[in-house]
Amino acid sequence: MKLKKKTPLSVLKTLEPFLNKTGSNFVSDESGKNLIRFIDKDPESDFYFNIEQYQTKNGFKVLIDYAPFHENSVENKRTWISGREINKPFSEWVTLLKAYEVVKSPYDDPIVESFKETYYTEFEIVEEEKNTPLHPQQILLLDEYFEKIETKIEDYITEDNAKQIEEIKEDISELRNNLSSKSKSWIADKVSWIWAKMTKLGPKLMKDFVNEGNKQIVREGVKQLIEIGKNLIG
Repeated sequence: MKLKKKTPLSVLKTLEPFLNKTGSNFVSDESGKNLIRFIDKDPESDFYFNIEQYQTKNGFKVLIDYAPFHENSVENKRTWISGREINKPFSEWVTLLKAYEVVKSPYDDPIVESFKETYYTEFEIVEEEKNTPLHPQQILLLDEYFEKIETKIEDYITEDNAKQIEEIKEDISELRNNLSSKSKSWIADKVSWIWAKMTKLGPKLMKDFVNEGNKQIVREGVKQLIEIGKNLIG
């Protein structure tokens, strides 16, 4: 509230429409020092759109930083623009994200992506709540579940899957570090990727880590808080 009353009303009115911006390809990220920040919903992506700061001395302007800024580059662009023109670069950025989602490439793993989409459809997140954070008890529930996976998955390492399991552990670490700062939709997306990667490694990991009891815990943890017996965690 203190900073709000120190900010010109014209600036607040310009930023207001972006506070609740939602899309199928991006999510809001409040973990940094930007006025407003959006990131690609894909947890493997480094794409972002930041509204960093404003100035009103010589007309209302905002400093934006975003990547990608053009289809011929994945680099970022950082520039001052008129506060009235934010929608143009933002819309162009969203269009690029959508194009990346549909284009096929030699880097895609269709098997993992198929598993991921299957798992993601199992989450039932109310539209109005998809950009809201988890409740504290939900955070603890999911953190406990993934902490056990992070520890136990070491026992499944072989010469053939060591790289994949290390990647899964990195994903789990990122998820646990963001359980209290990301939205429900981001968490559901990240969980789906983790499950998909474990599924590709074979039935043993599926049975031990992606069984119905564990999926129910995560689904309910993301969707709504209910009492679940801790014996289901495994």
